[in-house]
Amino acid sequence: MKKTIYLIILILGIISCKSQKNNKVEKPLKIDLSSEILAKVYKIDSINNYYLIYVSNEKLNYKIISEKVSHENCNKVVLDSLYSFRVESLLLTRPRASEGVELPVNYSDFEKCIDVPNNTKICTEVGIRDICKSKNLLGLCYRIINQ
Repeated sequence: MKKTIYLIILILGIISCKSQKNNKVEKPLKIDLSSEILAKVYKIDSINNYYLIYVSNEKLNYKIISEKVSHENCNKVVLDSLYSFRVESLLLTRPRASEGVELPVNYSDFEKCIDVPNNTKICTEVGIRDICKSKNLLGLCYRIINQ
């Protein structure tokens, strides 16, 4: 009798664990290619409808592009000032998914120039590590992004 009760409890335990496992919905893998950098603005330029904000993070230099948009009452980016930018590479090719499997990013996935709308081509220069976009910038206006 005791063996039967233990057997029934064991079977019920296995069934209850299995049913909880089946009800669990797995979320798809989300890759965040953006990163936070603290950088000093050392040059501001423009090409067609885009601002080019050159920033330096210790020994690395980046070119951040921002579409030209005019805003009143904003915190405009100032030369020789430090900002915390949330940047995402525009040169880095995103991994391509094949049946849910993410492929690694290799050096061969990098390009030297990017094409942006309005027939504009933006390229790296000597000493520039990457071309990026930043969620913190709207035109030349800097805004703090809460994560």
